[in-house]
Amino acid sequence: MNGVGDWKGITSGTNGAVATIAQTPDNTRYVGGSFSSVGGITASNLAIVTAEEQWQAFGSGTNGPVTAIAIASNGYVYVGGDFTQIG
Repeated sequence: MNGVGDWKGITSGTNGAVATIAQTPDNTRYVGGSFSSVGGITASNLAIVTAEEQWQAFGSGTNGPVTAIAIASNGYVYVGGDFTQIG
């Protein structure tokens, strides 16, 4: 996103529900929910949309739904939800 009200579409979305999105200052967005793929790639409940509007898996994801994502001022990404494994 380049500014307020300036939206760009991405080619395709998730195959399940999105519960949370958090954005970094460089416009990278972390997307969490209950899904197994995004944009045609495998991503278990957690994915990234880059500033170039490309989907990426976030490691191997989680073994359950993601319901909260927070980005700390130091750049760390905190993820919460109903899961017991992440990474």
